[in-house]
Amino acid sequence: MKQSKKTAISLFCSFIALLFGLIIYIFCRQGTHIHTLLKDCFSLSLPYLPLGGVFGVLIRNWGGDFFWGLALCFLLAAVLNPFRHKHIFAVALTVALGALLEILQFYGVITGTGDVFDIIAEATAAVCAANIIKRGNL
Repeated sequence: MKQSKKTAISLFCSFIALLFGLIIYIFCRQGTHIHTLLKDCFSLSLPYLPLGGVFGVLIRNWGGDFFWGLALCFLLAAVLNPFRHKHIFAVALTVALGALLEILQFYGVITGTGDVFDIIAEATAAVCAANIIKRGNL
């Protein structure tokens, strides 16, 4: 497969994962910065989709982080496409950036909760993305 096609597929996967993460934040969570922005700038009040059960809690609390970690890993793989072991670099950078952001949230440098499970969700997503990248020869 040509490099340009591999890059396009990685970018497409990144976009779709980013879109899923955004949908979770918009419709399955309340009181986020996205809600405030949509309400203040566009006067939009969007419906809330309550997800029940264990799966609903997982999606609501860590689904957005999972999909955003997936998106970042695919994006990094597209950027690092010429490198042979790009999937390893993409995982390492995704986990490092995710951990850094959570640490900054924990210490109040940026807003957020600083949850260790967010790091686990992002690391899991990065490993899943790397597996897809390696097995799909992207």
